[in-house]
Amino acid sequence: MSWTTGDLITATKLNSDNSTYGRFSGTLSSGADNIQDSIGNSGIIHSHRSNGSSLFTARLDCGWFGGGQLIVQKLINGSWSDIYNNTFGWNTHTNVTVNSTGQGTYRIYSGTAWQFDAVPWTAWFGQNNCNAGDYLVQWDNKFSSLNRISGNLLTASLLNTGYIGTEASL
Repeated sequence: MSWTTGDLITATKLNSDNSTYGRFSGTLSSGADNIQDSIGNSGIIHSHRSNGSSLFTARLDCGWFGGGQLIVQKLINGSWSDIYNNTFGWNTHTNVTVNSTGQGTYRIYSGTAWQFDAVPWTAWFGQNNCNAGDYLVQWDNKFSSLNRISGNLLTASLLNTGYIGTEASL
């Protein structure tokens, strides 16, 4: 349910609503080569999802010819580390779910040119491990950084973006 003026802000509601509003979706065109083109920002997103939560999902379908490689990496100590790397061949019909390994910068991309039917996908960035008693924070845009933003008035509209979370200390 969306936030409205006067709603009590609770960690439980933030966690729930950030799973709804803290995501974005698209569809890679049939026969298009690279999922990162559909995602934008070269497939790089900054996510505040907790470990084990959905980070990326896609439906991959292809006929007798086609397939491709899906790679999801996390930036760790300045280097990209694979958290998912799978190659799909001809006659693939599957739902792919890649889980987060915690807050961080991720890169989602095609390791090879894809040949699939249209690929609907969803990526999550909204924090879903908010804690009662922690400070409310606004996180930067999913394509910009993992940084906090300060100085903005907290509104129902801002709560509905998925960019509001909590942090134990400021």
